[in-house]
Amino acid sequence: HPQSIGEFSRLRARLAALKAPLALAWAAEMREAGLPALVCSAHREPVLAVGQLDGWASLVGGMPEAQRQAAVDAFRNGELIGLAFTIGTGGVGLDLSRAADILFVDRTFVPGDNEQAAARLVSVEDPRPRNGVRLVLDHPIELRVEEILTRKESAIGGTIGKVSAASARSAAAFHTSPDPVGIDMDEMASLMDLAADL
Repeated sequence: HPQSIGEFSRLRARLAALKAPLALAWAAEMREAGLPALVCSAHREPVLAVGQLDGWASLVGGMPEAQRQAAVDAFRNGELIGLAFTIGTGGVGLDLSRAADILFVDRTFVPGDNEQAAARLVSVEDPRPRNGVRLVLDHPIELRVEEILTRKESAIGGTIGKVSAASARSAAAFHTSPDPVGIDMDEMASLMDLAADL
């Protein structure tokens, strides 16, 4: 069913885009509180939106390596309050442990990739508590993806809602936040109609 898979992917991207205002509000709140933070997503649109905020930058696929490294260095050195990244671009090999909080706008279907993205804010040298939020809309597609990921994480022995101890000594405690506030409900209804056809 390649057509169904493509439509499902387009709907997930659209849902991620609909969550961009919520991600922007969260990022602005972190900035106002002076809390270094990360925002990540499986999709580019919310990452690019958050990266436009004063004090924030974004990392997405196709960026020149020098630009990517400059953003990471600026965050690590305290020149930026936040960094937004796609899970595929910023999920591995970056030390972003200056952050105390992370927001997952959405996640990929690969639990290990999501865990690696969360592990960017964990440091063996700095065991202070880290916090995370998964932004999940009360929408059939969003809820189904969370169900699938929960089942996958359980099957591979992951600890749901925490970065595994194998990744680092400290863990980020996550909570899921179903909150359709700020979403155009007419558009949401049309997405729900499309989802029912899958």
